[in-house]
Amino acid sequence: MVFATCVANASERRRALAVDALVPNPIFTATHAITIDAPPEQVWPWIAQMGGGRAGWYSWDAIDNGGTPSSRRVVAELQRVASGDIMPAVPGADDAFVVASVDPPRDLVLTVPDGQGGSAVAWEHVLDPLDGGRTRVIARAHASSGWLERARAAPPAGHRRTFIERVYAVLARLPRPLLITLAGLGHRFMEARHLRGIQRRASRHLFRTPEGESAFLAAYDAVLKQWPVPFEEIDIPTRFGTTHVTVSGPKGAPPL
Repeated sequence: MVFATCVANASERRRALAVDALVPNPIFTATHAITIDAPPEQVWPWIAQMGGGRAGWYSWDAIDNGGTPSSRRVVAELQRVASGDIMPAVPGADDAFVVASVDPPRDLVLTVPDGQGGSAVAWEHVLDPLDGGRTRVIARAHASSGWLERARAAPPAGHRRTFIERVYAVLARLPRPLLITLAGLGHRFMEARHLRGIQRRASRHLFRTPEGESAFLAAYDAVLKQWPVPFEEIDIPTRFGTTHVTVSGPKGAPPL
């Protein structure tokens, strides 16, 4: 099953988290989880630098990062996170997500304000240490009815809605049962890739130090920017794990 590694167990779904108090009567709730073969201190930097136009969300970049590939390295200048900071939901956003609370390297809570002193959406990442130097990441999201009002509202003058904002606007007008079903599927689609993206990045052990990894990946990115033909980056699931591939050249040509 594609999403099996991101399914939270019953105990995790019942567990009380800080995010629960921010949206006391949600119309939508989802909890996902994944085990990462790295300690929380190694996973946290990937959490701290998230955001559209920052390091990305490690998910479907065409949808939530303006088409820019999410970073494959830890970005030192993005590691300071404080309450009140903005982790843009999409590049250029200046009102969401707001950092509600942060406790490195264990917990991050993000919110979307509802304009009335509450939260339209709240999203939490909890990093629990496991035996063997591993981490269990639990991600829970709540959405209130305020999210529907926010999605239905006309965009500010001069603002052109992004693809995902247009999707939200359409979903918000659907009958509630259909809305919840489609929102759950869409969230699962994005969240599973998001968590696997963090897992893939944080569990690498090819480099002796984070500095060495960052230097190598920076050099790789610099060369890739000079690549003379269009390319795309994709992740291919295999029986050995997910493989990151850079694809270029005519799609109809035989592979090399």
